[in-house]
Amino acid sequence: MSGPENDEPNKTTSSAEVNRHLDRLAEAHSICILHAANPHLLVQGTAAVGGLPTSRFVFVRSIEHYLSLFPRDEQLEDEGIDPTDILGWDLRKALIATLQGDPTALEWLRIEPCDLSLPGFRDRFVDFALEHGDSVRFALSHLNRLMWFHRRYKGHPQGEMVPEKIIALLRPALSLRWYSQHKLEGLPPAQLRGLLDDVFIRPVLRGEIMELLDRQKNGELKDLEQIPPAIGELLLAEIEAGPALATRKKRPFTRHIMQEADRFFLKWAVAGKG
Repeated sequence: MSGPENDEPNKTTSSAEVNRHLDRLAEAHSICILHAANPHLLVQGTAAVGGLPTSRFVFVRSIEHYLSLFPRDEQLEDEGIDPTDILGWDLRKALIATLQGDPTALEWLRIEPCDLSLPGFRDRFVDFALEHGDSVRFALSHLNRLMWFHRRYKGHPQGEMVPEKIIALLRPALSLRWYSQHKLEGLPPAQLRGLLDDVFIRPVLRGEIMELLDRQKNGELKDLEQIPPAIGELLLAEIEAGPALATRKKRPFTRHIMQEADRFFLKWAVAGKG
């Protein structure tokens, strides 16, 4: 991975407006925002135009805050006068969630382009997750995201669904397919477009996905749509592989991992307020 000091993350066209809200949040809550990006880019090729200012971010507070017996919430939402969809996680929450197998913060950090990023933070966090995280736990989190589909349709993918939900389910399904093709090593691309480039799938499935995404881009999706057959088969196949995944041995939480998490947290808590 290239040195973060030489990386200058691209900015979205909405960065100026989003950053105005982030600056206000940072000042109001005395926090330092380490990284922020638009979550719409996880499933769409571009940020939504004309919608609410949207961002997901990771932040740190002052060192004194973390010594308090009564720490503040580890999650912040923008509650200003203007309506927004802006939410952030404390670095401590992001680290603990990552070690527990929740890929949410990792996905936020790997969105391209981003709105802002403290030099070095994103790459160092990803390196930490690769070294100390657990691919089995990450894969199980993706499986849990698919279980909504299983409970809703009871194994029969012939029904109708809100098309945006179909598209949202593609990321966890393709992430699981990526893990099976990479022997549960590494991290799958966070964004749907990266997964489509990196996962081997049948041409008919790729065609259904691309048609769905093209119609989304052109505003041609209906309120409810029939689940495309190959997409339905993908979702069910990854759900049916779940029991085998659940038997895989998870990486234990060792004292060394906990110490490394402490070091990482303290380093960026200090750097963020420096």
